[in-house]
Amino acid sequence: MFRRLMAVVGAATLLVFTGATSALGAANGTDRPFGATASGKIFYDASNPLGCDVGFTTVLNAAGQASHLGRFTLSGQHCEYYTSATSGVSVGTMTLTAANRDQVFGTYRTTWVFDGETFTVSVTGDLIVEGGTGRFTHATGTLAQDHTITVTPDQPWLLQMGFEGAISY
Repeated sequence: MFRRLMAVVGAATLLVFTGATSALGAANGTDRPFGATASGKIFYDASNPLGCDVGFTTVLNAAGQASHLGRFTLSGQHCEYYTSATSGVSVGTMTLTAANRDQVFGTYRTTWVFDGETFTVSVTGDLIVEGGTGRFTHATGTLAQDHTITVTPDQPWLLQMGFEGAISY
């Protein structure tokens, strides 16, 4: 009887400590896998609200589906820095807004390359998650970005976006 009681107490203790340890997760929250896709538009704003050296600010708006956000909208703006006639770097900020209005804030630095045969721009880089609102107030993380822009004679241009990584909140 005593052995049985000790086995039950030991198992219960192990369960409590194991559950408590995994619930604590990362120092500022629990790391969670994050994935998202979105479609939208991107265009050059000649009023240049960011004061970019190239004389315009690039603005993007999209909507999509994401883990931990569900349906969301996205807005961002950045400055372009050309490294050649067909490639460059973009540096900016982005906000992802869930249907319940919780937001995720991030900054990004991406590289892009224009393909003159397909009239597409391939964009890759990281979105660094730096807080938000609601349940994402102290969110952190890194999301790899993989986007394609379809260039047409007139703006705005079609934007297909993908994000993969982890966030902690």
